[in-house]
Amino acid sequence: MFARRMLVAALTLTIPMSALHGQDTTATVTGRVSDSAGVAIVGAQVFVNRVGPRSLSDSSGRFRLVGLAAGARMIVVRRVGYHSATLTLSLARGETRDVTVRLAALPVPLDTIVSEAQATSENLRRNGFYARRRLGFGYFLSRDEIERMRPVTLTDVLRRLPFLHVSEHLGRTSVVTQDRTCRPVLYLDRMPVADVDGIPVEIVDGLEWYRHATEVPVEFVRPGAACAALLIWTR
Repeated sequence: MFARRMLVAALTLTIPMSALHGQDTTATVTGRVSDSAGVAIVGAQVFVNRVGPRSLSDSSGRFRLVGLAAGARMIVVRRVGYHSATLTLSLARGETRDVTVRLAALPVPLDTIVSEAQATSENLRRNGFYARRRLGFGYFLSRDEIERMRPVTLTDVLRRLPFLHVSEHLGRTSVVTQDRTCRPVLYLDRMPVADVDGIPVEIVDGLEWYRHATEVPVEFVRPGAACAALLIWTR
């Protein structure tokens, strides 16, 4: 009997404390993808970044991402024929978050009309991209201009912006002005973000780069952090 008790005690000591208490250091995101009418979208891609967890929505539009590190995470949802969606979530250890994602259908292409005018994005127009571009302040890149660069990552595009210095260290991307005196405020679809890591270049619809405080539009000025601004718009 004593020997059996000693064996049980020894086995218990080899079990990690996290397993004994059922604790999980990662988070899980579940959810449903549907169209604007609430109809389930099958086969939508849901992912955190190029190398992170991925999932496909099933016949009821449901998906599940497991093993996510705690903290701020950017979830991208996309499906051919629909506009992509990006969610920024702050996840806690052991948390399971359920979300609802609705994707707007892309317009059905009509017969080709030959035009001399430059193609424009309704998304960028709605967010004031072209109006600010006409003012002549800052540096702008539209989706077609980005595609002509044939970039593999968003970093490839940022390195082409004038007066912007981009560096990478231990898997993290740092963006500062060329003279290293200012860390620009970063916006993703009007939402301030901490960095540009994890944003797939495929979903970027346009970029606005303002290298001086005097150039930054009033609506994107943050008190104490307005020396420069980088705006990223997604499709």
